[in-house]
Amino acid sequence: CPGINVDWPLALDLKFNETFPFHRVPLGNSLGTVPFVIEIREQGRKVIAWSESCPGTMSPFATCCQECDKIPARIAKLADIATHAEKGTNYQYLSLQQLEDLVVQRTKEMNTLKPQARDPI
Repeated sequence: CPGINVDWPLALDLKFNETFPFHRVPLGNSLGTVPFVIEIREQGRKVIAWSESCPGTMSPFATCCQECDKIPARIAKLADIATHAEKGTNYQYLSLQQLEDLVVQRTKEMNTLKPQARDPI
């Protein structure tokens, strides 16, 4: 089984490892661990995934085994986490891109408030 290409539905100018919510996926064999292994290629622009229970073989007309074929649905759930963070989400649960966006937003807010802070009422 060659695994399955991961279609990560985020901006093309961003790398997979900048947006994937690694911080939301516990390490080891614990509840919540993703049941697949990923391989990042082409400097983060191509990602291949294999199920941890991949048998290594597939039927002649399939593109991957049945276990690896289940991965896209799981990836869709993770993509939702990576793109939609509720307001007030603790920073440790944000991806690198979400943190960068938050810093830009806060900087704009501070620049808007600076003139008000200089002029006493």
